[in-house]
Amino acid sequence: MEAMRTLLTEDFVQKHPAGDTQGPEGMVEFVLSWPQGFDGIRHQHVSILTQGTGENEARALSYILVIKVAVTERAPNTGLPTFIGHGLVIDDLKREGDRWKVRQRVYEQFRVSEDFLPDAADRERFALTTTQRTGDRRLGI
Repeated sequence: MEAMRTLLTEDFVQKHPAGDTQGPEGMVEFVLSWPQGFDGIRHQHVSILTQGTGENEARALSYILVIKVAVTERAPNTGLPTFIGHGLVIDDLKREGDRWKVRQRVYEQFRVSEDFLPDAADRERFALTTTQRTGDRRLGI
């Protein structure tokens, strides 16, 4: 968790269908409090596009692929590897000294499998854009 803390700015904000977080400690708590979303699961970002948005600022767009690669206590063995979901992630980055850190992470249109989220209403909520979830057009794309 210490490595994760060093990658985030102090004013870090995450907009995620499972819950929003603020600050590095909020992100650590999010990961620790939702083991079914992280234990035995690989999150792979692909097709990353990064563009400068200002002095010492940038935005990165990537597709996230979520794959279950190990059996855990909270998740039965449904055959491995198991594809769980995919979506678009938008990271706003800020240079602090000689390092780039994530200032904001927004999840857009995140599709998840019925095996991972059996409740249809939960799957529909995950699939919404950030604007649809929050009403804030300044977030996301």
